[in-house]
Amino acid sequence: MYIDRGYWQLVVLDGEGRHAIPGDFDGDGRIEIVSEKRWYRPATFERGGIEPNLALRCVGATVGDVDGDGLPEVIGAVRRDADGAQHFTLCWYKPEEGLSRPWRAHRICEERTGQPHDMVVADVDGDGRNELVVVRMYIPTPSVAIYKPGSDPTLPWSETIVQAGTSGDGTTVGDFDGDGTAEIVAGPYCYHPPETGPLASGWLQEPLAPGFREMGVATRIDITGTGTPDVVFSESEYPDCRVAWFEYRDGAWIEHPLDEGLNFVHSLDAWRDTEGGVHIFLAEMNEGGWEAGLNNDARLIEYISTDRGLTWTRRVIYKGFGTFQAVACDVDGDGAVEIIGTPAVTGQGMYPTKQGVYLWKSRRGSDFPVRYRHRFLDRSKGWTGTDLLAVDVDGDGLQDVVCAAWWYRAPAWERRRIPDVYQIINACDLDGDGRMELIGTRPKAVETSEWYPRLSSDMVWLKPVDPLKGEWQVFDIGTATPGGGSHRWPHGTTIAPVLPGGRLAFIARGSGPLELYEVPTDPEALRRPWPKRFFADPRDVDARMVPVDLTGNGLLDLVARWTWLENLGDGTFRAHRIVEPHDEQTNPAGFRDGEHLVADINGDGLPDVVACEEHVAWGETPRRSYFARLAWFEHPGDPTRGPWRMHAIDTIRSPHSLSIADLDGDGELEIICGEHDPFKPYRARPKLYVYKKAEPQGRAWTRHVIDDRFDHHVGARVITLAGGRLGIISHGWMEPLYLHLWEPV
Repeated sequence: MYIDRGYWQLVVLDGEGRHAIPGDFDGDGRIEIVSEKRWYRPATFERGGIEPNLALRCVGATVGDVDGDGLPEVIGAVRRDADGAQHFTLCWYKPEEGLSRPWRAHRICEERTGQPHDMVVADVDGDGRNELVVVRMYIPTPSVAIYKPGSDPTLPWSETIVQAGTSGDGTTVGDFDGDGTAEIVAGPYCYHPPETGPLASGWLQEPLAPGFREMGVATRIDITGTGTPDVVFSESEYPDCRVAWFEYRDGAWIEHPLDEGLNFVHSLDAWRDTEGGVHIFLAEMNEGGWEAGLNNDARLIEYISTDRGLTWTRRVIYKGFGTFQAVACDVDGDGAVEIIGTPAVTGQGMYPTKQGVYLWKSRRGSDFPVRYRHRFLDRSKGWTGTDLLAVDVDGDGLQDVVCAAWWYRAPAWERRRIPDVYQIINACDLDGDGRMELIGTRPKAVETSEWYPRLSSDMVWLKPVDPLKGEWQVFDIGTATPGGGSHRWPHGTTIAPVLPGGRLAFIARGSGPLELYEVPTDPEALRRPWPKRFFADPRDVDARMVPVDLTGNGLLDLVARWTWLENLGDGTFRAHRIVEPHDEQTNPAGFRDGEHLVADINGDGLPDVVACEEHVAWGETPRRSYFARLAWFEHPGDPTRGPWRMHAIDTIRSPHSLSIADLDGDGELEIICGEHDPFKPYRARPKLYVYKKAEPQGRAWTRHVIDDRFDHHVGARVITLAGGRLGIISHGWMEPLYLHLWEPV
């Protein structure tokens, strides 16, 4: 088999959502994608909410014209748990007056136990109207059933049991033996209707794929060109799946192996191109059962035959991120097939839960306009850095890298020790001489070989005298007030001219309250400990604040965690909520702690807030790193009134590193974000992403993977290199030796 490594681009239509289903639901000639809560139109990037939310939480949601008006409807199952069992009611949904107007639900059948796993809309009995074929798996009794609408499809449909007692998923319908009647494929079996008709009992079960396990996916397409469809079948829920196509010839099924060694294949589709070539598409999941964990190399694969199945070309169209229940469809009307899918949401494994609506689109050219080369700035750093800075230390006009107690001089990146400090946490021109001073913390005096207990909130600032010779002047700032928290060091300090007259304030927190240090303007007072006062309740804001004028009055406000602080001009601030904070008991949908920055995302001239959530569970056994959101919050015009609307960009593994910059020089900002997994930094292979707007409003984004080997903790920082090129620096929490640079090639 010839292997072609083509390139498809991943577009994130929404960082939230499950079960994406395409169809022209409003009859305007354009394809929409429907999820549980929203509809999307990829050709124009329009979107809207669905009221009420569709019940598409089951695996087997599908679409089809069930009322005969020529437009597809959405079919799903409503779940209810009672008496220790899961109960499901099949329903079909139709928009009444536009996609964003209320959708009406119509019941297909009364409540049943057993989850509908596969649903296929097809004309089973040949009367010109569609029926619904439903496969129920596992509990309490597996079955295959046909539901037929009456003259009024809004009334309950009649039910015919094809078989009961045999498990098998992977379902398609067609006249496979050419006898003029439809057969049903469910799992590795083919069911032939009885002579009394397809809506009678007594369907005959025939082995289709005797060497395949019962959990699978199936589709149909005429590969041989005989006029009757063949069946493509793949195992699905296993880490060692096989895929083959089957033709019915001379009264028997003939197997043609296509591929093997696949991981958790839960997507399968097929189509014929304009030149007659046959395309088979399958996709591996990013997560599967059997305690397999993440499939970091999950692939989307296309098999192409132009000689009626005699030979095939395999094309890996995407690698590194899987999908679940994906389908092929030309969603934007460009004549090319796209792939629509969502991640696997199993609730199993180490890393639940993943959400999103994704579009894979073929394109020419490279993944991202800028290519990056990784290099280690350090592979023997003494201990973990809590912060990472790009700052010109020696005054030569080039940004250097500062991490922990070392600085690395550009462009050769020689490492030099910074004396009398343990961590460098910020930088600023404190004395107005045009040179940057560093702010850091001293080590705690403890007898231990571990690095973490030596963290402290004893803060100093350092003036470079001759940093190339290691000569610095060190002056005390003060020690953050201790408290009962677990923070041993200032988490994300801020220094900005937010005081009356544009005077500098330094805001920090140790393990106690959030405090503001007034930076003295007198040179002698600057060299003595700075006066401090209580600043804000640390439950509402964090020390990692971004200074920005949100109100347009010329004063710098502060964006902090879930809150922004309005600068009242007299040295005091008023707190306003951006988003409600996460709480496991009272508000699990709220936003978690993490990194945040400010930028105009939608081009309206107002500063929006970009944020990501850290979600690691240090107290669980085993310890875990969970998927969490990367999102931006839209400036409401009057930030004191709100609300700030959240736009989910993506859902990735515990993002805890964030930057914003125009990396490719096209005048548009990109978002750089790094995943964080301190527990399995190598097995989990955290990724470094760049997100580029797919349309001007920031409603959809193309995702580009820069690297997938290293953990990122308060990293993924942009640095200006020689010649004005922009690079990315980063570091990890459990990789104390490493310091990374991705430089443009």
